[in-house]
Amino acid sequence: MKDRERRRIKEGIGKMKVLITGRLPEDILASIKREHEVEYNEKDIPMSRDLILEKVVDKDGILSMITDRIDKELMDRAPNLKVIANFGVGFNNIDVEYATKKGIMVTNTPGVLTDSTADIAMALMLSVCRRIIEGDRMTREGRFRFWAP
Repeated sequence: MKDRERRRIKEGIGKMKVLITGRLPEDILASIKREHEVEYNEKDIPMSRDLILEKVVDKDGILSMITDRIDKELMDRAPNLKVIANFGVGFNNIDVEYATKKGIMVTNTPGVLTDSTADIAMALMLSVCRRIIEGDRMTREGRFRFWAP
């Protein structure tokens, strides 16, 4: 993004047109809407590829989900595209090399899963130590008859 464009956006002269392909928490969405013109997916299902290709045509930015393929075809359909923000740790769904050639900034959210990953690791360790899966299976199958230390 050029300095002139950054200054115009900061001064509120020209808000960026942003496409958000997935549902976001309300506080995040509200924050983005204060600064930009936003078109977004209100559903809990992924936006179809065809719909993304249709909607991205006049957008300056796209906030994509890891399930969205952001490739040459999509970027070529969006001549004003300046930034691709991926809502996820990875970015293998984005043709970063082509975006770089076109001068499009690509971002991701590298720490977004840190706490969730730690939580699931702890849950799995407890499940193994306390034989949770085995106990659940026995209970569901009616094989749990008594408890003994």
